[in-house]
Order: sequence, then C-alpha cells, then structure tokens
Amino acid sequence: MKRFILFAGLTLLGCKPEESQPGISDTGDITGDEGGGGDEGGESGGDAGGDTCTAELLESTPYDGEAGFYYRSPIILTFDSQADQEAEIQVLVSGGGEIPTAVSWDEGGINAYVAPDGLTGDASYEIQIVQCEETTLIAFSTDEYGKPMTASTDELVGNTYLFDMGGAEYVKPAGLGPLIGNYLTEPMLFGVSAATESEISIVGAQGGVNDTSGEIYQVTDLPTWDFGTADFSDSPFFRATADEVGIDYEDVTVNIYSFEIEGTFAADGSSIGGGIGKGLADTRYLGEIIGLGTGWYEVCDFVASAGLECEECPDGEITCMTLEAHFDDADLVEGLTIEASSEGSGSGG
Repeated sequence: MKRFILFAGLTLLGCKPEESQPGISDTGDITGDEGGGGDEGGESGGDAGGDTCTAELLESTPYDGEAGFYYRSPIILTFDSQADQEAEIQVLVSGGGEIPTAVSWDEGGINAYVAPDGLTGDASYEIQIVQCEETTLIAFSTDEYGKPMTASTDELVGNTYLFDMGGAEYVKPAGLGPLIGNYLTEPMLFGVSAATESEISIVGAQGGVNDTSGEIYQVTDLPTWDFGTADFSDSPFFRATADEVGIDYEDVTVNIYSFEIEGTFAADGSSIGGGIGKGLADTRYLGEIIGLGTGWYEVCDFVASAGLECEECPDGEITCMTLEAHFDDADLVEGLTIEASSEGSGSGG
C-alpha cells in the first residue's frame, strides 16, 4: 500500500502543472461585475492625461469579501497584462485612513506584492487600486491572530502546543507534499520555557497519541529540541531556530537542519496560528521509511526522475532537500509541559 501511495504521488508530480507565483493561494476571480468595490465592479478603464489603462485585475489574495485572512499572509494582486505603470495601490483601514504600504512587482509587471505595515488581527481593511480615474476596492477582514496579547508572558510559560505534521501543507519540496504527509505523521510539540516582553524561549519535542484515549503525550525517551531565546518584540508573533531537529519514525531518524518555526499566539494564549516550519531535511534514511530501500541516495535518485535535485547537507553529503510545512492552528495541549532533555539536539539562535 505504501508503494502505491508513493508512485501515485510521483505521478501527480510528473504532470508538472503550470506554476503559480509563490504565496498565491485561495484566490478569488475579479473580473467584470465580480470585482470588489467601485462602480465598475473591478473593471479598469478611462483616460488620464491621454494614457489609456489596459490592464484588468484578474484575481487577488485575499479575495473581495474574504473573512479570516491571516494578518501576515502575502497580499498579491494579479493582472492580465502589465500594470505596474498604471495602477496605484494602497491599503486602507475600513472606515479609517491609509496604512503605510510598500508595493513591489514581478519583472513583467503582472503580479503586485503588497506589504502594508501594521495589520492586526480581528480587523477590517480595504485594498484600493486606482487606475486612471477608476477605483477598485477589495474588502477583507483578518482572523483572531495578530490581536494584542491579553495573556501575560508569565501565563505562556509552560504552555505546549500541538503542530500536526500529518495534516500540514508541504510547500517544499514542490510536488512531494502528499508523500511526506503520508509518512511523517508524528505530532510535533512546541513549548514556551521562558518569556518576557522582548524575548521568548522555545523548546520542542516529538509527541505521540494514546491509541485508546487520544491523549497527546511527549515521547520522553527521545531528545528535545532547543530553539534557544528568540526575539518577541513583535508579539504575538515569534520566530525561532534550532540547529538540528530529529524526527523518529519506525526506528528511523530524519534529521532537519537549521529548522525554523514561526507562528502567532492567540490573544489569550490558547493556540498558535500561521505556523510555518522549514529547514533542510536529510533524506538518506527516508528511503527506508517509504519502501525505496536502505541506500542513502534512494530518495534523491527517485525524485531526480521528476526533475528535483537534492542539496548538500552540513556534512557534505548531497542527500538533503528543503522542507517547508504550513500548519493548521496549533492548539494548547492542556496539562502538558515539555520536559527538556540535556541531550536535546540543536541549539537556538
């Protein structure tokens, strides 16, 4: 059965669908009357100083009317032709004023990457696009993550949160997400060992699930992962890095080097949203897990047929691949505090 899942996943990979711009997801079409705001429903036109606006907005992230948008997610506007010379873009607080906004474009002037400074959680905004004399407004609201903390830093200390590897979206390696999600299913636990207004210390551990009760527990005979002390001045957001994380599966350890974890605490500390984990995963023992064989280069040889290449690991072996996982909301595991091991792998930075 594992081999069937593996080859089915690689078959999908071999189809090589048309690539989209990084970060574009859950987009909504904005053409004609379906566009957000403005009397023309998103159409651009008119004449200003003799210049005719020809580009039309095709889609956006977020889409018009979207609720529950994560406040740190990329904002991307896609036009049907070059628009960088004719579109003025600004983010507004709904019913309020402008937000300082930086806009960059891809080489063809098709995709605009919009970076407003100071979005928060549980708030309403509008993206304003002015082309010639026409204005389009895309309204959206953010989810709870990004609201100022109501829980004190002392209340965060000792908390442990469950990051579900099996349910994560694997953005990298491209096309291998379904395969990885089928095998790396062990829970990852991340806890707060210390916190102040400016710094936070994170420790991680591999978890397990009790088959009978469903209770989440720490696998205490495996080393914990030390993410050290990280900047917390952008609270409730944090980002921390461990030199090395080891994930055990069926007595095989998959090492991930320079593993970075980030996320945003809910205001009351009950969960973490926007969780992303990324690092350099060593595949030399992964072939044994997924049934390709015990050789170090089995996985790299296998993915090469789909045009993917392995990278150099810290020890010089060409068996690593960049791994990036986007997690669903990580809930607080009530009553569980990670017991740090002096043999834990990695050191934070």
